Amino acid sequence: MVSVNLKGSKKFKESLPYGTIKMITAAFGYKSASTVGEMLGGKKNENPQVMQCAKDIKMAYDECGFEKKRKLILKTYKNGLIK
Repeated sequence: MVSVNLKGSKKFKESLPYGTIKMITAAFGYKSASTVGEMLGGKKNENPQVMQCAKDIKMAYDECGFEKKRKLILKTYKNGLIK
């Protein structure tokens, strides 16, 4: 489902998981990741499907709690709790 009010921004682009722009570029058949990056960053006219795809990926990433889990794992190793 495509939302009509999605807007790109620098903040949105930077919030995406690593590699998302490259994956979206390939999935939609764009020749350059910079085109997708500019759309997601709000510098080019957005393709609503690209914007929705990026939003869906971000939501899935956020819901799985990866960042929180990664921080906990690194903290555990840093504190020497696992050897």
